[in-house]
Amino acid sequence: MDNKKSDGKKSDGKKSKNFKNVIKLYHTYQVGYQFPPWVAYFVYSNQYDNFANKTLVFYDSPTTSLSIAMELALKREPVNITMTRHYDEAKMMENFGWKQGAYARIVKKDNKIHNIAIYCYTPYLKNTHKINVDSSLSDFKKLKSVNIHIINSVGLALDSPHQPDHKLLVKNNVINKPLYTIELKKILNKIVACFKYLRSVKKIPLKEILFTGVGMSAFSGGYLVQDIFMKVFLDILQENREYREKHKVGFHYLSFRYSNPQIKSVYEMDGLESEYGKEIIGDITTYPFLKTTNTSEILFVNAWDPWSLPGNGNFRDQSLDGYVGRRSAISCLCWPQTNSYMTKKKYIGVP
Repeated sequence: MDNKKSDGKKSDGKKSKNFKNVIKLYHTYQVGYQFPPWVAYFVYSNQYDNFANKTLVFYDSPTTSLSIAMELALKREPVNITMTRHYDEAKMMENFGWKQGAYARIVKKDNKIHNIAIYCYTPYLKNTHKINVDSSLSDFKKLKSVNIHIINSVGLALDSPHQPDHKLLVKNNVINKPLYTIELKKILNKIVACFKYLRSVKKIPLKEILFTGVGMSAFSGGYLVQDIFMKVFLDILQENREYREKHKVGFHYLSFRYSNPQIKSVYEMDGLESEYGKEIIGDITTYPFLKTTNTSEILFVNAWDPWSLPGNGNFRDQSLDGYVGRRSAISCLCWPQTNSYMTKKKYIGVP
């Protein structure tokens, strides 16, 4: 058999499987929580392979094994907001083989937190108030879009006492600060590892990371984790001081619309020139479209959930994850059932 014809059939097979699973997935969500409908058209288009084959999964090694990382990436839920599941569990079981994600079972078995982060390259839309759950591909094509590099970084979930993270990190309503610090450091390290990997291995000419406060908002559950984040973030900056200067790259922080005095203080303590790290006041919905923004050089950071697909509740999710989800294709690019390129070789262990 001709190799080119064989490769073509394999590609068509992947496309068909991905598309069928996208349709099945879409119909498991409760109305309003779905990813944007144009994503299904995108998955079936000839463009999709060029985006899907870039997806990478980063996990903590050796504390998390490859098999556990793969299970965490696969066995997820469409939506989980504060442990409320806005999807049809029976349909999820029928279509994919499980009702609920594997996170609680894995954490309970090992009695420790397992954390992954998934990088993808995705189209990103502007003005999505014009794109809703009934929008089509023709609506999508009319809107301005850019392509962005983004890492979906799972935060530590303390927003409910039923969260596995909460059970391990909080006792008698007191947070275990040393353990939280260790786990948060792993989360931020994976973001940095992704940035370095994309630059050195994939030869993507990234020049900056736009950090966000992963776990600092809704996931904080009212616990005072902000001070811990600032300390860990300063450690990350200082540990990578030489790297930033040598490669002339910036580890920046995107503050949502208003300046954050704590972040400002962190950069003052860091002491490097602003090109190597500074607070940027902006909005993930508009920043990629500014004339001064070169998205080909930026690694954006999305604060993700330990249970859900990236994007989580999308149009009915007011977190950063929801805002990104309703504007992009992260939900399907970052799930093995809708991205057949997510094989073992796409999993990167981070020491």
